[in-house]
Parts: sequence; structure tokens; C-alpha cells
Amino acid sequence: QALERAEGAQVGGSLSIQPRERLHRRFLDRYRQPAFYAMHAIGLVAAFLFGLLLRFVAPSLMESDLSTSPQFLRSLGYGLGVLVATPIAIVALALTLVGLPVAVLATFTYVVGLYSAELLVAAWLGRTLLPPQRDDWMSWSRSFFVGLLVLTIATQLPIPFLGGAIMVVTLLLGTGLFFQALRDAAVARA
Repeated sequence: QALERAEGAQVGGSLSIQPRERLHRRFLDRYRQPAFYAMHAIGLVAAFLFGLLLRFVAPSLMESDLSTSPQFLRSLGYGLGVLVATPIAIVALALTLVGLPVAVLATFTYVVGLYSAELLVAAWLGRTLLPPQRDDWMSWSRSFFVGLLVLTIATQLPIPFLGGAIMVVTLLLGTGLFFQALRDAAVARA
């Protein structure tokens, strides 16, 4: 852009015109940065390894099912309830001296559950898109990786609001699945 000065106008001091540098001038610029892909590749590998660990520690957790509408809607509802109610309950627990250790444990479980939410949905998505052909680790890992890859790409779509909406639905579904698994484990122990 050129600077226009009115006739007879004077500038007191020096005049310096420099274009403003922006980190991302356009919406799609981040997709041109190699660091964008490197960070997502590192995140994908870390999520895959954590998913394998989760499968080793709690195999039934990674076998959650969302194949019917009631299961899907129930998981969405539970996820919304857990996302809203858990922080409130943690703060209420932390206000008492006796509840403080429980609040710390609940916060840790909540954070692990939020991170695991995407992995639970990715495991289901992978089993849906590429069902394991055998009941072994390699076949399950292949399905899980496909689900994780599809979910990672879908949440990073350059279509405004679509990637974010997929991310929110994934978080709600996964949190609901995590809650149902914890609830079922508690009922089984009782």
C-alpha cells in the first residue's frame, strides 16, 4: 500500500514505513510450514505409543463400542456430563483438607481421561474402517493406527469449524467411553 499525504501536510519527525509481519497471513499458511507436519507426526507417534500402553494395561478399555445410535448418544451425554461436572467436583473436594488428596488423584484421572478420549475413539474408528483380521497385537495395532491417522487428519481439516467440531465430538465421545469403562470396572468390583 502506498502512503498518501495531503497537499501541504507535514510529518514532524522521521517517517518509516514497514509492512507488519504476521505469523500466519492467510488461513492456509500453517499447512505450508514443515514444523506443522513435524509436530503432528511427533504427536501421532506419542498417541500411538500411549494407546499401545493403554491397550496393554486395560485391554477392555480400548474395545469400547459405538456401533449403535443409543451407544453413540449415551457416550456423548456421559461425556458432556463428565466434562462439566468433574471440574466442579474437584474444586469442591479441594476446598476441604481431607478431600485435597482425592482432588489431586481425581485431577490426574481427569487429565488422563481427556488425553485417552481421542485414543478410545481412534481405536473404535480403526476397528470400523479396518477390522483386525486376527486377534493379535499387530493386527490390532494396524487398525488402531489407521483410526488414529484418520482422526488426526480429520481434526486438522482446513475447512473452518469442521475440524474443531470433529475434535469436540471426539472429546465428548471418548470422555463418555472412558467414564463408562470406569463405571463398569467399579460395578464389577462391587
